[in-house]
Amino acid sequence: MSAEQATPQTDMPFQAERPLIFMGGVGYDEQRNKKIAARIIASTGAYGSVITIPDEEPGVSREGMVVCTPGGAQEKPLPSAIGLMRSLDDDSESRFTLLHERRARELVDAIQKRGSEPVDAIFQSVDASTGILAMRQNPELFRRVVLLDPSSIIKLPSGKQYLHEEWRNGNLREMIRHQKDPAEATLFEDSLPRAEKVQSKKRSLRGGNAIASYISHQASMLHEVAQSDQSPEISIVASRFDHAYTPERLLQALVSIDDIKTFFITNTRHGLSGKQVKLDQLVSVLTGATDATKSYFQKLHFAEGVAEDYRTKIVDIVASIVDKK
Repeated sequence: MSAEQATPQTDMPFQAERPLIFMGGVGYDEQRNKKIAARIIASTGAYGSVITIPDEEPGVSREGMVVCTPGGAQEKPLPSAIGLMRSLDDDSESRFTLLHERRARELVDAIQKRGSEPVDAIFQSVDASTGILAMRQNPELFRRVVLLDPSSIIKLPSGKQYLHEEWRNGNLREMIRHQKDPAEATLFEDSLPRAEKVQSKKRSLRGGNAIASYISHQASMLHEVAQSDQSPEISIVASRFDHAYTPERLLQALVSIDDIKTFFITNTRHGLSGKQVKLDQLVSVLTGATDATKSYFQKLHFAEGVAEDYRTKIVDIVASIVDKK
């Protein structure tokens, strides 16, 4: 059993007028989302327009969360910093914030107003929550979706338990030792003036966006979307040296590996953040040929530089998941 060792083969079944969505999570306001989407369009030459939603209005208070259990859904207030750590260990099946539920509705409205064919989308970090909720509402509006370093699939353990697990499995040591590859440090034109960057982050934090990255977990909802008759093609791009949302955690959190078409592992840290090599990898996944008959192991792709022992570890995780089916 072996995984693909190279970037997925490029395929371009696009029409020029197809819109593209990019939503980057914490630190990405509407302006920056548009800028990244424009860069992706320039890289592919395959999209004609960008769909975004407005920034949060000034003075919007933090919104609550929805906790879903087999017995139903219940709205609760967002936890405090101390309550956050305690709430991570609850027995909820899935959880998301009212902020992202509202953002998902706004996104669906924006797509429907455009009146175009199904869109392609990239949802990064905590905005994967917005994307999953939007796809759950109207899966027929999406064609291809990439979840980039999604923080809304994994149900994180408490802080103390997390650190213990990461130290035991060697991830903390690996992250501390990791030196940026020269290619990782190569930036595309993503930089904003410092004042604009500060304002961008402030706008994206309104409504509890940062807290949502820790409390949200929606693998069960992603599974629901993937099982629908009109499900889009969903792929995941995960970073080997992510601080919390590691490829192994993501794989183990999925309800089924059948829920995704491609699982691509980069040799970088969390987020796009101007990394040209990661942008190229993201584009290759977004535009790559997909095959519904692929085996579980053929879904796996590794970026150049990912250590062989880590590749073996990931393949073993997939093998153990398959054996439990």
